[in-house]
Amino acid sequence: MRASVLILISCFCIASSVSARQTIPRIANNEYKFAKGKVLVSLADTVSPDFVSYHFSRMGYEIVESDINPVRGYFNKNVTKQELENFSSHPYINKIVVDSRSFNEQAFLEMVKRQNMSAEDSLRNRRFFERFSKIKTHWVTFNYFVTEEMAFSFLETIPELEMRLGMTSPRSVIVKTEVGKEEKAMRSLKLINYVENTAFIMLQGE
Repeated sequence: MRASVLILISCFCIASSVSARQTIPRIANNEYKFAKGKVLVSLADTVSPDFVSYHFSRMGYEIVESDINPVRGYFNKNVTKQELENFSSHPYINKIVVDSRSFNEQAFLEMVKRQNMSAEDSLRNRRFFERFSKIKTHWVTFNYFVTEEMAFSFLETIPELEMRLGMTSPRSVIVKTEVGKEEKAMRSLKLINYVENTAFIMLQGE
């Protein structure tokens, strides 16, 4: 059985892959089935996993699946040590991880032999891989309170660093409920100030 999410606002359907006009009659005809005992909760883009886990636990809700990730990005160029120090000291930044490559001499020689390269091709490829191995990618993780909009605004102040943001998925959790009381739980959950929406979970492939 494969499950996918169908967002429902106040129990009316808004489908992402199927138009609402097509979807509503299908629900009325029971062509779609929904997961029992669990609902999707969409969250504000400033919450952290620890905060949500603690708060939901205090309210008696069990989180069975979580998708809460901070905004991330990377530099599109090599940056200096001083630039990194200045950047990492900003309150928006949580951590920076360096992904460095290395030139594997043995693997290169095996490739030269396997491809029967000429001396000229071997030298040209060696220079390329040696140059490539010197490139370092700096992956940046922002703090959870930083929204994508905040991150974009921040990057506009430092265009010389040529930083790019990665794709960020909406923050959400799947919460366990009593079977048959999903709608009641959804109404209760929507009262939480950092909950943006609640949804049933549509089942496919039964």
